[in-house]
Amino acid sequence: MINSMIKGAFRRLIKPYLRIVSNKINKVGGQPQTYPLIPNKALVSAGDGGDSDDNFGKRNYISIKNGIGWLHLDFKLKTKDGISWNTPLFEYPANCPRCIGIAEASLWDGASVFMAGRSIANDSLSKKVFCGSIADATVGRRYIINVVSFFEDEP
Repeated sequence: MINSMIKGAFRRLIKPYLRIVSNKINKVGGQPQTYPLIPNKALVSAGDGGDSDDNFGKRNYISIKNGIGWLHLDFKLKTKDGISWNTPLFEYPANCPRCIGIAEASLWDGASVFMAGRSIANDSLSKKVFCGSIADATVGRRYIINVVSFFEDEP
C-alpha cells in the first residue's frame, strides 16, 4: 500500500519533467540521415531480393542522427578466397561521416564485422566495413547485423 502510494507520488512529480525532455529530444535534429553503403560485389550479395544497387542500398546502410549512427547490414558472403581481415566488404558513400572509433559486432559463427573509422592512420580505410575472422565466416549464409557507433559531424 505504502509502496504504491510512493510510486504514484513519484510519477505525478516527475511526469511534467519527462514531457519537457521528450519534447526537446523530438525537436533536435529531425529525421536521421541515411547513407546507402556501396558493396564489394565480388565478395557479397544482397541478403534477399536480388543484387540491384537499389536493393543493396535498402539492406545495407548507415543512419546517423546527432552523432549516433546505426550500421545495418543484410548480406551473403560469396567467397572467402583471397580475403583477409582488412578486405572491405562495403564502402561508405563520399558524403557519409566516419565513425569515431572501431565499432565491431561478433557474428554467430565466430566471424565479425567492423568499421575502423578514424581510429586508424590510413584514411583510405577509414570509410569502409570489413569482415574480421574471415576464416570463421560461412559462404552463402545470410548475415543480418546491426552495429551502433558514434560518428563525426561532417564527412
